[in-house]
Amino acid sequence: MLTESLPDNALDHVVLVTPDVAHTSAWIEQMTGVTPSLGGPHIGRGTYNTLCSFGHGSYLEIIGPDPDQPDPVEPRPFGIDNLTEQGMSGWCVRRHSLDELATRGSEFEAQFVGPLAMSREAPDRLLEWTMLFCTADLPFGLVPFFIDWGSTPHPSFSAAPGLELKSFTAAHPEPQRVLRMMLALDLTLEVCDGEPTGLTAVLAGPAGTLTVPPASFNR
Repeated sequence: MLTESLPDNALDHVVLVTPDVAHTSAWIEQMTGVTPSLGGPHIGRGTYNTLCSFGHGSYLEIIGPDPDQPDPVEPRPFGIDNLTEQGMSGWCVRRHSLDELATRGSEFEAQFVGPLAMSREAPDRLLEWTMLFCTADLPFGLVPFFIDWGSTPHPSFSAAPGLELKSFTAAHPEPQRVLRMMLALDLTLEVCDGEPTGLTAVLAGPAGTLTVPPASFNR
């Protein structure tokens, strides 16, 4: 199924970063009863992923260093190179008009990087998409990045089924700052006043429910 049939400006996926994708995937399986499926390597970026579908065009991405690739020239995404403890590190919104959004940065007191062409080698095909990153005066990960899958079949329809995203929330000592950005982007995110700053996901499967806190990094 193509993304043209899925809602625009909606949650596409949430990102769980880890120093060891195989170990974290086994942990997800043990705690929820859902076995993540292989996504594939991001060639040249030094990472690979596994996936669990939430259904409805969204999914969990588990991403970390790829032991079969050399260290990349540029840092790995999502702060992976500075990771000290696995956890949630980002979220992605599906949007079919990335060029239009990129021109509106001044409205949001933010800047956009992209759109950038990206790809991943799935077990049965090469997946290609474009991404747009938002840089704002907020901690990394709280503001989503944006994706347009174009004609590529959406990963949620081939990823391992059975996982449910029960909740996805953010914490920040000044929640109104985050909420103002969400309003400007026409997005919804539950933000509480608290620490540690970051994202928390509650995942549920046939074997149980799991809370994944924010990832920890060397700063």
